[in-house]
Amino acid sequence: MLARAFGADVEIVNYEDHAKTTCSGEPVTVEQYAMVLMGPEVYMKIRGYRFTAKSVSDDHENLTRLLKGRDDAEALKANAKRELEGLFIDLPFLTAIEKLTELTELTGNDPECVNPVGRNTLHSLIDPVLLQSESRHVTRLRHRLRQLDH
Repeated sequence: MLARAFGADVEIVNYEDHAKTTCSGEPVTVEQYAMVLMGPEVYMKIRGYRFTAKSVSDDHENLTRLLKGRDDAEALKANAKRELEGLFIDLPFLTAIEKLTELTELTGNDPECVNPVGRNTLHSLIDPVLLQSESRHVTRLRHRLRQLDH
């Protein structure tokens, strides 16, 4: 959801035991990618959802690789956390997360679905909601959608 807000094309692919989000299109900055990786954990902490270190271990490993060798790694993570905490009280972002959760729960329970949530379905579901946000983080998505309309 965050990657889409930043302007990337997003698709969810279900595997045997988990779902993975794939992104393509608009490249995101290091700061934005850090927010994408940190987003699930920050959201779960804010909402009081239980999770294990293992459930976010891939995100932690990818974040470590992304920031390896950067002198500003800790400051970047602290800033990303603050930004995420602000986004996760933004009503359009929360509504988009709820819509996405409902959709993935519906399709995730179908063992026949290999690729249940394609780009068009996902974008048509969350774009109108995200575009209601006044967050500066939605600027690239707005710009990209305007370009596609012309």
